[in-house]
Amino acid sequence: MPPTFSQSRMWEMAKVNLEPNSNPGFYLLQLKILEEKVDSLTPTNEELSCLKNFQTKVKQLISTYIHEQKLFGTQILIIFLKKVVEAVDIGSFKMANLLKGHMTFDVMCIFSGPISLEENQSFADQVKCDLITEDLKDYQSHTSDEHPHVNVITEVHSNCNVMLWPAARCLDRYDEDVHISQNLLKNNLMALKHVSWFSEYAINETVIAQMILLLKDMKKKFNGFKPLNPWLLCLLAHYSVTNNYDRKTLTLDAAFKRCLKLLSAGLLLPHSVGIVDPCDDKVGRSHMYMSLHQQDYLCATAQTLLRLYNAFGIEKILNFTELDIQSLYLFYFTIAIRALSNC
Repeated sequence: MPPTFSQSRMWEMAKVNLEPNSNPGFYLLQLKILEEKVDSLTPTNEELSCLKNFQTKVKQLISTYIHEQKLFGTQILIIFLKKVVEAVDIGSFKMANLLKGHMTFDVMCIFSGPISLEENQSFADQVKCDLITEDLKDYQSHTSDEHPHVNVITEVHSNCNVMLWPAARCLDRYDEDVHISQNLLKNNLMALKHVSWFSEYAINETVIAQMILLLKDMKKKFNGFKPLNPWLLCLLAHYSVTNNYDRKTLTLDAAFKRCLKLLSAGLLLPHSVGIVDPCDDKVGRSHMYMSLHQQDYLCATAQTLLRLYNAFGIEKILNFTELDIQSLYLFYFTIAIRALSNC
């Protein structure tokens, strides 16, 4: 009588060629490799300086709208510009985890009154026109393809995302047919909360910023990581680096491996506690926006990458692509079929 087939037997057969590396010096090089990868993902000083200069121009221009109450455009726009009360930096540039090739900064303009759909676009157009007048350069403005409530002002090598948020006391005067949807405005409000929380709890930890860059790079390469939004990447990096028994900041190599272990163990699966969103009590677990298939595929991808890490080191993962992952899944499937045929 043939032996009963079990998943554990299939698992043993599947890890024939992926046993952990026993070389004592194997893990000593991982930190250096990761730091070199982070350096390649970080914008150069010249790129950051160019983006900083563009940000300064935009912020100074908006400050004139706030303090000097300059008159621009039509009467509707004049009334609108007088409502500007504050401009706040948000996004990856503010949180010091900007990825190379994404030379974009975000600015949130806070107003004392409701914002209409026409005023939203008119404000970005006015900023563009004033930048052209001051610098005599070619600036462009358009609406973001992914987020229709975000206006983008582009320079030669840099972009500025302009978002608007009204004072909370004005929300009860909103008309969905006239003003920006409150669902879209909620995204802007959450962006303000995110940067406030990150500035208080994570901005001084260099390892967290490095982890976010590595996770962003993995999101670009692997389909399993693509559903992770920027805020969940920040929470995952913070959790991996600081949430441990000793409450001490881990090194980059230890934090990266711990992140893979957490995902492999099912941290972001449906019945897991997951990571609680500190900025939104109503949502609770921060990963519940993902579908069941996306959560399962993320866990499977992390398990594969963790086994590769143990067998070949971090360099193998950094050079891996989605096509390689699919080929490895096919390898596992072939071994499983062989295990079944030998039962």
